[in-house]
Amino acid sequence: MPRLLLLILMISGTCALAPNTNNGVLRAQKILDLDRAEPTFYFDQGGVAISKQKFNRLFRSNRQEYTYGDSATVRRLVARVTEGRLEGRSAFLRSLAEGIGRPVRDDQPTVIVFYPGFDECNSTGTSDRYLIKQWHDEMEEKLLEIADVKPLYLYKDNYGLRKYYNIINWLEDPDQLVEKRFFRYHYPCRSFVVIGVDGRYQSYFGGFSQDRIVEAARAVLD
Repeated sequence: MPRLLLLILMISGTCALAPNTNNGVLRAQKILDLDRAEPTFYFDQGGVAISKQKFNRLFRSNRQEYTYGDSATVRRLVARVTEGRLEGRSAFLRSLAEGIGRPVRDDQPTVIVFYPGFDECNSTGTSDRYLIKQWHDEMEEKLLEIADVKPLYLYKDNYGLRKYYNIINWLEDPDQLVEKRFFRYHYPCRSFVVIGVDGRYQSYFGGFSQDRIVEAARAVLD
């Protein structure tokens, strides 16, 4: 079951509001944000339209982070941590390996750090290349120690990745393979997924700590 910790997500574009007439029309409550010319639609974690006020109460009570786009938007509460099982794991990894042009081992966990593209969250923080390298070196050492694996770093849009040049080898997510399977929306900063040898996985949406990704790796190894 997803954990109760929620992440506030906003995805741009009105296409997300198209109703499914087969399942009934979900009437979204449109609230004009005084600071924005475009309307914003708010949903809780169950996909139910709610008011801006209720959305903000849920946001504050769950210590949420949020991001927003530049056009008509949807703001949606989603579970920040998701666990499940990847069916067809071997085939998935083969497709991934072919797409990125490098081997992905089938006999060890797979750790993927995903960059969704430039946003307000990942455009801030340190630009000190020494600190960036130190943080990632420490994270990779911890993952090697407990799972004998190094992360794959994949991006949807590489704009904003210049500060990682010669530090991290970012690769394009081939045919949006990883995004479509694990990262349905644009979550702020970066996200990750850890996939165990038996197909169990744990994904985490939004900015994360070293300890959080190590905890997920331990979870799929147990």
